[in-house]
Amino acid sequence: MLYRKALQLFTCAALIALCTSCGTGNTGKPAASEKPLDLTGSWKEENATAANTYQIAYISGDQIEIYWVMENETQAGLYWSGTYQAPSDTKTPYTWVSNNNTDKTANSMYASPDATKEFTFSEDKISYEVSVMGVTKTEVLVRTDLDYSSVGKPADNAASSEQIQKIQLLDSGYTVITNSYDNSKYINYAVQVTNPNKGYAIEFPEIHITVKGTDGSILSTDSQTLYFISAGETYYYAGMTRSYQGDMPGSVEITVDNSDSNVIQQQGSNLVLSSDLAVSNTADNADSTTGEVTNNSKTDLNTAAVVVVFKMGNQLVGGNETYINNLNSGSTAAFQILKYSGISAGQYDSYTVNVLQWSF
Repeated sequence: MLYRKALQLFTCAALIALCTSCGTGNTGKPAASEKPLDLTGSWKEENATAANTYQIAYISGDQIEIYWVMENETQAGLYWSGTYQAPSDTKTPYTWVSNNNTDKTANSMYASPDATKEFTFSEDKISYEVSVMGVTKTEVLVRTDLDYSSVGKPADNAASSEQIQKIQLLDSGYTVITNSYDNSKYINYAVQVTNPNKGYAIEFPEIHITVKGTDGSILSTDSQTLYFISAGETYYYAGMTRSYQGDMPGSVEITVDNSDSNVIQQQGSNLVLSSDLAVSNTADNADSTTGEVTNNSKTDLNTAAVVVVFKMGNQLVGGNETYINNLNSGSTAAFQILKYSGISAGQYDSYTVNVLQWSF
């Protein structure tokens, strides 16, 4: 009797549970589930201070971009632009492999050369490895309320790509220098370039040199990336290409270019105008050009490039550069620019010296 009663109670309970389950299913409302992790938004290096270089990042859609912020928060240089794969659940640690967007990073001297980079999210932080000058460390980012969505984009998006003009080549010239030891040849070139944009600086403009034979064949190619050219400024640059073995060139083609993405608003950027780096007390010596540079800007410079170009009549024939370190605001430093062996008295009749900000 007791057994039969117990069996009846068990059967009744089972039917109730089954009916309850059926009733829940008929409502069409699945059990609530947690939303997957959302890593979109702005991130900043943990414990970052304005006195040191640090990294910031922005995640949006299917991409992540990371920038270096230099000392005193004066400039952001692109470190990484790559793919982002959003999490599908809430499990941590969460790891994804980002593929490098070389269309963007190839134009930045601050960018990582890695083809891929692994990122890990854990304990509300994103971590990854960064290698600088042979030293590798783990970078850690934390969320920030600051909006980095416009970092690396032209100004405040007030200017369209149609309004922004590329860097322009005003003048160029060269001298072929032959190494007497192995008969290899170099091109000592000089250019005059201008940024026609009145409110926008151009970062990382490039100079391209193509050396061709008398039959039009390419004997050598080389390029030089400059740091930037400020809004509305014109200046000279000079250098030497790598050597090549072969005949004297039939022609040397010199062109300039820049990426559309490397345009930033001059105001508020702390990019120093070349006109604020005053040259004085110059002298043209047999083997070098000497003088002094005064930093009249309000920005301390880690490095400034001092460039001399030589002309014969109105024709550029070459030049060279040297660098001054720690050129602080208001300070004056002496410089000496050595001449290449192929540039000597009688090959030029005038010279010009200008100074460019090379790094912060």
